[in-house]
Amino acid sequence: MNLFSFKKGFLYFCVFIFINMNLFALDIDKSKSKVAFKASKLVFVGVDGEFKDYEGNVSILNDEIVALNGNVFVNSVESGDKTRDEHIRGEVLFDSKKYPIISFKMSKYEALSSANGISKGKIYGLMNAHGVSKDIVFDSTVKKTEEGYILTLNSTVDVKKDFNMQS
Repeated sequence: MNLFSFKKGFLYFCVFIFINMNLFALDIDKSKSKVAFKASKLVFVGVDGEFKDYEGNVSILNDEIVALNGNVFVNSVESGDKTRDEHIRGEVLFDSKKYPIISFKMSKYEALSSANGISKGKIYGLMNAHGVSKDIVFDSTVKKTEEGYILTLNSTVDVKKDFNMQS
């Protein structure tokens, strides 16, 4: 029986960074951040969830991202349904015992626009999940605030296909 299929996953990351300088090399502030996903089995059926445990750092120079990397710990997944969470962690999908970490390392940033303290761009990098490495592109928004920066990353990934997972 297929309890949950992770066919299409919309991954989004919100990273809030607060500091005042021109070059920032910062760890992600987990008290103000979130690593979340939206997964769908069918077009009209979606599940929201998040990974509660993660780490990472980002470097920003002149409102542009110059470095970004992070790790997400698969066992920390929460979708509001314990049975579904176990299925996501299990051997058929992420297999968290064998592959406990999803990692991402940025290789390139492409600036698209900048106005009113908001910079938009694309972040290219290598994501590793389930023992498979795949080039991924995130849409990014860096918003400058009085306290520092807010970074938002969005990408759509077919985790089953791209990372050799089953249903």
